Amino acid sequence: MPANVRDIVADVTHFYGWGPRDAGGLTWTELAQWLAQARRIQHAAQQAAEKSRVR
Repeated sequence: MPANVRDIVADVTHFYGWGPRDAGGLTWTELAQWLAQARRIQHAAQQAAEKSRVR
C-alpha cells in the first residue's frame, strides 16, 4: 500500500462525489481500479476539450 493512500482516497472520493467515508470499505485493489478509471475519464475529457479548441 502506498504511503499516500489518504491522498488517493481523497482524490477518488472527490472525483466521484462520494462522502468522506464511502471509500473506507474498499480494498486496495478496488481503490486502485477506481483511481485508474478516474484518470482514464479525466484524460479523455482533456483530449476532447483540446480537440474542440483546435476547431
